Amino acid sequence: MLIAEASRRMKVSRQPLHAVLNGTTTVTAEMALRFARLTGGAPELYIDMQIGYYFEMARQRLKDALAKIAPVPQHHPSAAISTGKSNSAR
Repeated sequence: MLIAEASRRMKVSRQPLHAVLNGTTTVTAEMALRFARLTGGAPELYIDMQIGYYFEMARQRLKDALAKIAPVPQHHPSAAISTGKSNSAR
């Protein structure tokens, strides 16, 4: 389907649709709903793809910084991050 036809069916102008398809702008909830309606799919699919893209870009951007963070062993009692505040009543 051509962008002109898809934009007509989705009730959006060609420019925003073209920008999403080229990756120069993000998939908004509104656009995800429109894609889902057009394709018969779930809007969450388009949002999940956008989130996946965000994570991949962040992984690449933070690769060196993340490699320097030492993970807390999961079996260690202090594995949970604490605020230092007690939950007990005084």
